[in-house]
Amino acid sequence: MRAAVIRESRQVDVMTLEDPAPGPREVVVQVAACGICGTDLHILEGEFAPSLPIVPGHEFAVAPAGSRWPAMPRRWPCSSAVKGGRFRSSP
Repeated sequence: MRAAVIRESRQVDVMTLEDPAPGPREVVVQVAACGICGTDLHILEGEFAPSLPIVPGHEFAVAPAGSRWPAMPRRWPCSSAVKGGRFRSSP
């Protein structure tokens, strides 16, 4: 997959990354559109320090990708989280 990667403060590279493999209670989705939020900008400016490198853009619209899609909810609650490029639904 192609992704923007914040490698260090004020450095973003567009890279080809390995496609993620879903684990239990996970689904891989095709991102149709993605945006960045204020937190992503703070990370880019070095004002917020998660572990780098990081793929920003947790605000996205998806298209189905794979046979597991029909079993997954169409909307996720606010308690859901994105971690390591994977969307984890709450139990």
